[in-house]
Amino acid sequence: MFAVVTIAGFQEIVQEGDTLTVPLLEGDAKKKITFDDVLMISGDKGVTLGAPFVKGASVEVEVVEHGR
Repeated sequence: MFAVVTIAGFQEIVQEGDTLTVPLLEGDAKKKITFDDVLMISGDKGVTLGAPFVKGASVEVEVVEHGR
């Protein structure tokens, strides 16, 4: 299963367990952040496309660290 989500103005393909490097993400290390701007979900039941976003869908991430 994967999803396409908008994070900091960029479209990212994400799956459970992925580690991403994204710019301009605010939040303390170990803090969880939820993104509601999910554009597409692909899973066992097929593909769900948003218009522009998938209603009720969200992606929760954890801030691991901040770079320079």
